[in-house]
This record gives sequence, C-alpha cells and structure tokens, in this order.
Amino acid sequence: MIESLFMLSEESRDVLIEKHWGALIDRSVSEYYWDELAKFDGIEREIPAVINSPQYYMFHYKNDGIIMLCCCQREVGPLLVIEFLAKICEILTDYFGDTSEKTLRANFVTVYQLLEEVCDSGMPCITEMNILKDMIPPPSMMNRLSSAMQGTKGVVLTKDVPEGILSNVPWRRAGVKHSSNEIFFDITEEVDVTLNRDGQVVSMQIIGDMNCNCKLSGMPDITLTFQNPQMLGDARLHPSVRFARFASDRALSFVPPDGQFTLMQYKILDGDEDKHGKGKFNKGGMIKGGKFIPANFASKGEAHHSRLPIYIKPQISLTEHNGRVNVIVGSKTDLDGKPVENLVLSMPLPSNTAHADLTANCGTVELDIKKRVCKWDIGKLPKDKNPMLTGTLRMNAEVITEDEEAAATTRRLAPTAAPVITVDFKITGVTISGLAVDSLTLSNENYKPYKGIRSATKAGLFQVRTGSVAAGRAANGGGRTLVQLTWLEEPRSSASM
Repeated sequence: MIESLFMLSEESRDVLIEKHWGALIDRSVSEYYWDELAKFDGIEREIPAVINSPQYYMFHYKNDGIIMLCCCQREVGPLLVIEFLAKICEILTDYFGDTSEKTLRANFVTVYQLLEEVCDSGMPCITEMNILKDMIPPPSMMNRLSSAMQGTKGVVLTKDVPEGILSNVPWRRAGVKHSSNEIFFDITEEVDVTLNRDGQVVSMQIIGDMNCNCKLSGMPDITLTFQNPQMLGDARLHPSVRFARFASDRALSFVPPDGQFTLMQYKILDGDEDKHGKGKFNKGGMIKGGKFIPANFASKGEAHHSRLPIYIKPQISLTEHNGRVNVIVGSKTDLDGKPVENLVLSMPLPSNTAHADLTANCGTVELDIKKRVCKWDIGKLPKDKNPMLTGTLRMNAEVITEDEEAAATTRRLAPTAAPVITVDFKITGVTISGLAVDSLTLSNENYKPYKGIRSATKAGLFQVRTGSVAAGRAANGGGRTLVQLTWLEEPRSSASM
C-alpha cells in the first residue's frame, strides 16, 4: 500500500505538494532522496529505483524538473508504484500541459482533487483520462468564472456519475462527436547503443512508442496491421487493444479512447535471438550488428549490415603535460534518404585539464574548462564531407596541497580516465528498426476518416567508448610517465557504491 506521495522541486528542493493515504509521514523523509542523489554526483538515472530508508521503501520518478517521491511502509511490487507515478505525470501533463513547479503551484487545488480520485486508501483506483475529465473538468476560463460565481474557490466537480465507470469500454465516452473525423499515429524510436573505439556495437536496444491522437465520432473499431510485425516481440499495450488478436498475428485491434493516448510501447534488445525466437508471444527477431533481423532469418555467425545512421572514430592520446584529440563523424547507413539532424557530441575532458584548443571543420565547438566539457554541435550531418574535431589539451601535472601540519607539499597528478562520449541526434520520417504500418481499417461506423502516420528516430543513451586506459613507463625526459589514453567510463569510488 502507498502511504504518502511528495512532489519535490529539483531546483529549489522544496516539497510542493504532499498527499497522505496512510499514516502522516514527515516531509523530512525526502532528504534520503537528496542524499542518494549526492552519492551519484547528481546523475538521477543512476539512483536505484527503490531507496531503502530505516522505515520506508521509497520510489521516485522525475518529469519536467519535478520529482515524484512515493513512500511505502510494507513491501509492494516496484513496477506497480513506478507505473503509478508515471501515470500521475501523464494525467497532470494532459490537464495542464506540463508538470513544472510554476504549473503545480497555479493548479494545486486541481492536483489534490486528482490525487483523491487516482488513489483510494493507498491503492491505485481511477486512472483513465476520460473518466477523470468527466469527474474533474480540466481548468479553463469558463470553469474559473463558474467557480468564482459559486464561491467554490476553484473546486469544480460534476454531480453526474461518469458513463465510463458503468461501461465495458471505460476508456471512451458514449456519444462522442467531431466535425472532422481523423486519427493520427506517431511512431518514435529511441536507440540506446554502446560502441567501442572500432565502431562495433557492444550493446544495443531500441525503445519504441506509438502515440495516437484520435478525433473520431461514435464508437469506431480500428484494426492496424504492420508490414513486418514479427519484430514486436516485447510489447506493452494499451488496455483497449485486444490481446488475443495481437498474440496471434501482431495486429492491433481496438476501440480507441478519444484524444491523445499511448497505444503501444515496444522494446527490441541486442542479441535477443533465443527470447524472440521461441513461444507464441515472443516470435520476433533480434538485433545483430545494429540491424533488426527477423526470427526466420536470424542465425548465429551470419553477417548483417548495420542500420546505425552514423559512425564515430575517436582517437585520444594524453601525456603528462598535454594531449591530442581527433574525432571523426560520418554517415554510415542511408535510412531511406533521410538526413541526420540535430547532431550533438558531448565529450567530457579529463579532470586535470588546464587548457583546451579544439576546432572543427563543421558545426560549432563550445568549451567549458570549469565543468570539463566539450560540446560539439554539428547540426545537420553533411553528405559531402566528414565532420572532424581536432585539437590539443594542456594538462596540470602537479598541484599544491597542504598536509596536517599546514606545510605546503606537491602532489603529482596521474592522467585521468575520462567518461565516454555521448551522442544526440534525430531523424524524421523513418524508424531505425524498419517498423512500418501496412493498413488501417475502421468498422462499426459509416464515415471514412482521415488518417496520418509519422515516424521518427532519435538517440537515447548513445555512447561511444574509445578503449581502456593503458599506461606505461617510458624513458622520456628523465623518466617521465608517458600515457596513451583512450576514454572509458570513469569508475565510481567505493564511497558511492
């Protein structure tokens, strides 16, 4: 059972909203989250999904600079609580447009009303958007004027019981009418990949979302089929989708909710040959060499061409006093002729960097020596030349410290292993997995709707390693240490493990 929910501001660290379904929990419990965040150097995604405190299990979810912190005194399924927090963020975003601190402060009365309905005695209850909107109208100018005239101070509630509660299709209201009947689908894929210094795929997965915006009248019944449905082995479906039909031929048959909703989420893992090659539900394929291979054609030892759109070749060498950087970026695969846009490379510099002189033949380079970060904004990847980042680094070999007796001593700095290079990009009009819609049919209604489908691919956690640290003693300038350094993720200290 969920005891309490706290909404924290990432910027001010204040508790904006707190809701208790069980015993009253002091808001100071949020300090456990900030302490855990400090252990991982402020990197939120590295914090464990469940934080153990002396009295509570604490779950967290971040959205638009707001941290949803949930406390449970008894053991509960972690995915249930995390999914509940994600659903709350989805509801608030649908009501207010975002979940920023300013928005929550301006609509805190409506937020408390929604929290009363979505959870009952610590158990998730009503989370369907159409039912909630029937019970609690979204804030509008008309609602504000009505509440001001009635003296309810922003509290707007309907007296009628929502139709969806008593219906076998709770996600859709009866009698929906639209002047223009249309439905749109957005397929967005994020590719999480780790490359070694030779450009080979170390690990890879594709996370896909299929969002729908439905403006259809009546009670339509839609069937959506795909050209290559075998890749949909690991999928998460909206409650409206008929699972039996999806399990048999990977077709999506459903009565859609009115408005915007997420129809399907799917994941394709690297090397999932055994998982997606067996069973009735998991009969998809695998990713091999960066390209999805259907289960009927996937076999060990078979060579396949990569569908990754770019390649990156970094070469970094550091000595005790200086270093050289050379990074080349190029186009690798032509995804239906779609260009790579918004291409940005972020390259952390070693912690003992004193000066950096880096230039590029394409795009702009921003250096921040204090934060030890180099940001290379290429923009649209050109096809006539390969963007190249070159330059030199000057390192601090020695620093002055003080011992317990306040006597000045000199400590020699060893070259520091830097983190991996992170990449961000976007490609519109194509999916990296090749998933495409084959047909969309509508039944149970007489009109012919307007249909639209868009696709996009963007980088998720896209990382490029350049090898490992290799150091050796060399007879150079009186026994100085010569280090050939290629960057790898910096190991975390034992205190933060």
